[in-house]
Amino acid sequence: MNLAPDFLSPALRSHYENGRAISVTPLFQAAGWRWWMYFRFYVQMCISPVDMCIRFTVKRISKPISRLVGHDYLGKYRRPSWRGETFLSIVMLVIRSRLADPESQRNPPWSLFWYSYFLLAERREDFIQDYCTAWKLQDGFNSELVIFVDNGQRLPVPCTTSMNDDKLMKHLHVFYDLIRIRGGLFEFFGAKSSQRIDVVDLQQVHAVGDRVGLPLALGRHGPYNRQIYYFNHPAGLIGNDLRTRLINDKVFFDPSSHDIPTRALNIVRGWDPKITSWIVLFPVLLSICVSVTWSIVATTYFKADVQTSTQTGFTIGSYVVTAGALLVALVAFLDTKVNPGQ
Repeated sequence: MNLAPDFLSPALRSHYENGRAISVTPLFQAAGWRWWMYFRFYVQMCISPVDMCIRFTVKRISKPISRLVGHDYLGKYRRPSWRGETFLSIVMLVIRSRLADPESQRNPPWSLFWYSYFLLAERREDFIQDYCTAWKLQDGFNSELVIFVDNGQRLPVPCTTSMNDDKLMKHLHVFYDLIRIRGGLFEFFGAKSSQRIDVVDLQQVHAVGDRVGLPLALGRHGPYNRQIYYFNHPAGLIGNDLRTRLINDKVFFDPSSHDIPTRALNIVRGWDPKITSWIVLFPVLLSICVSVTWSIVATTYFKADVQTSTQTGFTIGSYVVTAGALLVALVAFLDTKVNPGQ
């Protein structure tokens, strides 16, 4: 596809404008997207104090220097994104050195670049946009399809119609993880998992319409017969039946010819039994811990009466479990109202 990409990362933009190839690798397959979200939060928390100190120091010394030379040379260091841009530029230099050496037996560390970009990006949406743009530049990726999650969170997926079913499902799962990363904290602690994948009509390009035919034949999984097995375990897929159906249903489209997508994939999710069980049990376990802790602290530290402290502790615990039960019931009620047809 020969559309000029618009990268948000200065390192990627400079690399592409100099006529160099940009590679991309599937992410989050080994450790999972939740682990990388936690790692990103940890990295951001660790570098924020250092970043604040540097920005404060630069702010203090930049004004007299700017008055002296007549130009704000240190202005870029007051931006929160300077640290990420600097590190990505260093990684890009390593990539260029590998590309410039034809005898080098080591591949350019593109995985390091993309994981670093994800961890250091000021906004997750910037990373997602550049990551999707890079996929569009790969050889043979001249098609796209649109995926939704629960009728929302629309994301165009660069792809190729030459993929086998197993590679296609692996590829779609990477972008499904990107949508969940976009959801942030609520998605991180969410209690839903994929249930099935529908082919749907599009209404005015950006909205989900009626379902077309049966859900994708991905194999039933679990006690609730969710037709999603091969989406989570694509290695067992053989053949091209899924790809053929997507082609026949006109889910793929060619953006370079200004085609307008008329159909898309909608990943429908439902309550995950295991996660939901832990959420329901959490208020009970928390109330027991609060009750026992209150009783022990009151009797040993404050020298209170044992019987009174125990009664008070379990009274507080009952409030905790009641509040937790009401919260779980409220979430379940709202979910039935939001998704009445699923």
